[in-house]
Amino acid sequence: PAPAGAAEPRVPSTPCKRPRPVGAKCDPLSAVGQLPLEQQILLCVLAAAEGEAVRVPEVCAKYKDGCKQLHRAMLGKEEVNGALQALEQRGLLTLRTVRRAGAKGRAVARSAADAVAELAVARKAVREAIASVNPTLQKCLQ
Repeated sequence: PAPAGAAEPRVPSTPCKRPRPVGAKCDPLSAVGQLPLEQQILLCVLAAAEGEAVRVPEVCAKYKDGCKQLHRAMLGKEEVNGALQALEQRGLLTLRTVRRAGAKGRAVARSAADAVAELAVARKAVREAIASVNPTLQKCLQ
């Protein structure tokens, strides 16, 4: 055992891929540089959003604006949903559906339009990670 007051040994942080070394911490931001540009742009959209949770249709619209600003070809809505799901699997964001009340208080069938995306990591950390791996995307962070 370490003496009282001694710092714990630093455990290396690795991307969230299995298998990981025993004791290694999972840092989803460590793999941001390896993400496809489209996913990096989506992270920018969420990091630049005013609120914590952003409706998926709004994410799609802001993504479209970001692609225009960067003179990039855009993904369709289905591809954007797939990219958001990939980011969720990497632990960078969470997707959830919001229940809406229908007639007589019954829940209405949920769709992608009812989904919201929310960063699972600190917004500031996402901004810093994106800026360090792809300075071109700083335009989208403003």
